[in-house]
Amino acid sequence: MSQIPSFLVVWSLMAATASAQLVNIAWGSNTEGQKMVIHNGSDLNPADFTVELGAFQPGFNPTLANAADWEANWKTFDAILNDDTDPSDDFKYDTGGSGVFFVGAAGLDGNQESNSEDATAGEKFSPKPPPFPAVTDQAFVWVYNKTAVEADTEWALYTNLAGNGPVSGDPWIFPYVYALSQPELWYLSTADTAILGTIHGGLGSPDYTGEGYTSGPAANDSVIRTHRLFPMPEPGTWMLFLLGAVPLLHRQRS
Repeated sequence: MSQIPSFLVVWSLMAATASAQLVNIAWGSNTEGQKMVIHNGSDLNPADFTVELGAFQPGFNPTLANAADWEANWKTFDAILNDDTDPSDDFKYDTGGSGVFFVGAAGLDGNQESNSEDATAGEKFSPKPPPFPAVTDQAFVWVYNKTAVEADTEWALYTNLAGNGPVSGDPWIFPYVYALSQPELWYLSTADTAILGTIHGGLGSPDYTGEGYTSGPAANDSVIRTHRLFPMPEPGTWMLFLLGAVPLLHRQRS
């Protein structure tokens, strides 16, 4: 009679135990207001934005060039809205008037799925644990006013890739849930890489500034600056376009 490999026995026991486990992930900016701005240096209004914690499908590497594909490849673990009804989530101006903050929390269960009401249904996070060839998901925070790629789209996307943020912390990898899993604390102060937008005022590391378009004054004292995906044409550019179109229309009518 053949024996079951010992590592499979151990993994099966861990998986059975994990089904009753939950890893709590607390995340956000801070519990106090901080300066957040949009591409031109104006204050970010929480009423206009949503913040999500999630991951991209395996093999998808988010860049400005493939921005139109982000939404199709994104899986939401948790989301924070300005008028969020989830008591674990909050996104608003600090009552002291010192800025904006957002905080959220959700659990990763033994099926590697989120228990958040905002999670993408049926999606798993870090779905294949050791000892098999592991598939782990890098966690990202996505700040946006809309997911569609349009002229006024403002985004920031940041993460912790290597633990090199202003405050040390382990990289943001969705953990495999097992009996001894510990809670995760993924706050902006430990983020070390901006894919789009700017974090920590862009000071301290070139990785704090990502792709995208900015204008207006510097915002070195801001913790988040969203970038506009593409610059809007100047009014003069539109006028030149319209003036050039008039003769064309006239010839077509002739």
